[in-house]
Amino acid sequence: MHEAYLSLLRTLSAYDLKNEEVARLLAATNNITARSRRPWRNRPCLRADCQKKMLQHFDDVSRTMPAGARKRYLAWVRNRPSRR
Repeated sequence: MHEAYLSLLRTLSAYDLKNEEVARLLAATNNITARSRRPWRNRPCLRADCQKKMLQHFDDVSRTMPAGARKRYLAWVRNRPSRR
């Protein structure tokens, strides 16, 4: 489970780096150029991959818990605000 979580953190880091790259490019110019559009291409895929891995991680963690704790944990996860 620890290795899976590390993989998730790498995905989150890639998504955060892509957001930072987009922000830097947009801050550097007043015009949208081909160069400033490039980082946006993979962003939706990175976000979807990140969300998929997070859901899998939450499910994996919940499966290590007794039924009552699992139900409370998944309710807690469901009610947390999204990071993005």
